[in-house]
Amino acid sequence: MLVGHGTSRGTPETLAIAAHARAIAGRGLFAGVQAGNLNGQPRLEDAFAACQAETVFVVPVFMSRGYAVRSLIPDRLGADPRLRYTEPVGTHPRIAEIASAQARALAQGQQVEPKQATLMLVGHGTPKDPASAAATRACAAGIRGFADVRTAFIDEPPFVADAAAAIEGDLVAVGFFADAGGHATEDVPNALGLAAGVNAGRRADGRTVLYTGAVGTDPGLIEVILDQVAAADTTTAPR
Repeated sequence: MLVGHGTSRGTPETLAIAAHARAIAGRGLFAGVQAGNLNGQPRLEDAFAACQAETVFVVPVFMSRGYAVRSLIPDRLGADPRLRYTEPVGTHPRIAEIASAQARALAQGQQVEPKQATLMLVGHGTPKDPASAAATRACAAGIRGFADVRTAFIDEPPFVADAAAAIEGDLVAVGFFADAGGHATEDVPNALGLAAGVNAGRRADGRTVLYTGAVGTDPGLIEVILDQVAAADTTTAPR
C-alpha cells in the first residue's frame, strides 16, 4: 500500500502515486496494490480497508522520515498486526540518481551543458522538524555531473528565490517532492520566475533557468518502492 500526502489542488488522477500503484499492480508481484492519501481521495483508511492480504507493506511516498511518516500514518492505521512499514522513498540512495538523470536530460534538451550549470535541489523544509532539510541535503550530496549542487527550501532558509538569485550562470532546479502537488507545480516555478507548466526560462542577465518538476513523478520511483519493500521484508515484526 502506497501512502502519499495527497492534495487539495487537483484530482487524485493527477498524482503520480496512483500511476505508480497501477504500474506495480501490473507486474503481478503482490496479491494487491492500493494507494491512499493523508489528504484528499482515496483516503488512507479506505485504501487499507481494501487490503485483504495477511501482510500489508506500507510504503510512505514521502521524501523524509518526518512527522507524517513517524506519527500520522501509524496513528491513522492503528496497531494492525498485518502492517509492515518500509522506509520513505526519499531516503533511498537511488533518488539522487533519478534527480541527476532528470536534470541532465532537461539541461541537454535545452542546450545547457550540465558541467557548466548549477543543480539546485528544492525541498520542503520546515523549522518544526529537521528531517525534511536533512533528507534534501543527503540527496544533494549524492548528485554528480554538475558544476555545483546546492539546496533550497519552501519553508526555511535558504528560500528558493534567494538561493536562485545567488547562483551565477545557468541553473537547473529539481523538486525534491514525492508528487506533483502545489509546492512542486506552483510554488517552485513562481519562486524561479517561471510560469506554471513551463520548465525553461531566461533571466534578465541572460542565464537559463530550468525546472524538472517533482522527482517523485519519475517512473524510476517504482524500483525505489520495490527496493524499500524488499528491505522491509527481511523483518518479521511490525514497526
